Amino acid sequence: MATGLLAGSAGCSSFLEVEDIGKSTISSFFAELTGLQSAYYGMYSATYSFYDDYAVNYPDLASDLADTTPNAGEAQTDIYNFLALPEDNAGYPRLVWRGAYNVVTNANNIIHYGPNLKDDYPDDTAEIDRIIAHAYFIRALMFLNLCNAYCQTYTYTADASHLGIPLPLRPMSFNDTIYRSTLQQAYARIIEDITTALTTLGKTGDSDVYYASATACRALLARVYLYMGNYGLAEQYASEVIAKVPLTPYADYEMMFRYPHENKGKETILRMSGYDKSSSISNLYNPSNSPKAVPSAKLLAQFDDPNDIRRLRLLHYDPIYEGYDDGTHGYEMDACVKYYVNDKYKKDNKGLNGHSDPFVLRCSEMYLIRAEALCNRENPDLDGAAADLKALIARATNKSADDIVLEYSGQNELNALIERERMRELCFEGHRLLDIARRHQNLVRDDSSPATTKALVYPDYRFVLPICQLEMDSNSAMKQNPGYEGAE
Repeated sequence: MATGLLAGSAGCSSFLEVEDIGKSTISSFFAELTGLQSAYYGMYSATYSFYDDYAVNYPDLASDLADTTPNAGEAQTDIYNFLALPEDNAGYPRLVWRGAYNVVTNANNIIHYGPNLKDDYPDDTAEIDRIIAHAYFIRALMFLNLCNAYCQTYTYTADASHLGIPLPLRPMSFNDTIYRSTLQQAYARIIEDITTALTTLGKTGDSDVYYASATACRALLARVYLYMGNYGLAEQYASEVIAKVPLTPYADYEMMFRYPHENKGKETILRMSGYDKSSSISNLYNPSNSPKAVPSAKLLAQFDDPNDIRRLRLLHYDPIYEGYDDGTHGYEMDACVKYYVNDKYKKDNKGLNGHSDPFVLRCSEMYLIRAEALCNRENPDLDGAAADLKALIARATNKSADDIVLEYSGQNELNALIERERMRELCFEGHRLLDIARRHQNLVRDDSSPATTKALVYPDYRFVLPICQLEMDSNSAMKQNPGYEGAE
């Protein structure tokens, strides 16, 4: 069982600055079932805000798949050039921390106060348990995102005994001191939270892809176990999901990204709803209005088939294809179009359906997880791993899997193909930086990159963010990430 972080009697947890309205007010809010239900929707809204920005933007801007443009802001160029410092209180070191722990705080309130409602609402026990299960899932998801951003990867040390994250498991006060766990403890807690959620959600059946489900629990476990290097369990959970969820066919692939109101995607396991909300990630990549980041030459070079829909339609912008003929919507260029909704569509739908719904989990990732697990387990199944890659390539090129030829002579070469396919399939969805780090690889950008830092040699301390200075100043027990201690 995972060990929660101990709370002391001195200090202050500055990440609790978000929406702190006092324990008495919070208790009153959760005295009614409607309060719990409102908190449930609020938790998902906060999760959308996190995924629409930090969860995706940071790992991609700090990788080799994107290049910033002169339109990018200071926070974005600092991440791109690995210039983040603890004192960047208006930048990603604080924003990722604050955004994720805001969601954790909401989840902890639900987990803590929810059970108290069962006596007053005996007929709604199943509903209360369901909401609490969602809170466990979302808390695990946020803990994993925090580990990805602020911790070296699970295999950085042999036993994952290096610095993890704070693990608040209950509503905290400003008098509580929060310590960092080890990464092993953090992952144990993540697995325990997902398993707790699965126990309840496994009884309710899957429904809306905008909320957690038993399938989402299994998919997240597959990802976690892959990150840990536990290939047996990664393969097991990925296979369970693949048996239940199909891939989105070629004909619907582009539109599941760009117009989720009409096409949520058959392969969708969990995505966040941006309905009637503004979109940060859409603005970052908007090809018709001065994009702040564009696909790197290194990413574009990964595609060897000009008819691959991922290259043709999701990494290239053509105003004529979009239906524009007025010359006011930019020019043809290579750009990330995964989050682009054109103005005509938004106008026709009164603006409400012109939104981005960022993916959290989808079945294509499960194929990639299983392929990597099969390739790297104790008794490798290279043919099985190759078959999973062929399924994705065939879908992307509108061919039969039997027509796909992969050239490799062993495990290392197949691993390189798996990495390439992850770049092609999951680009601009928040995976790349960790993919480089967990393979203990160097990060190497293309020579054409405008970055001031074109390479990081693993395990450079800049593979992770510093703990923000506000947190360091407010919490005497907080430990800074190695490499950043003298940066303040």
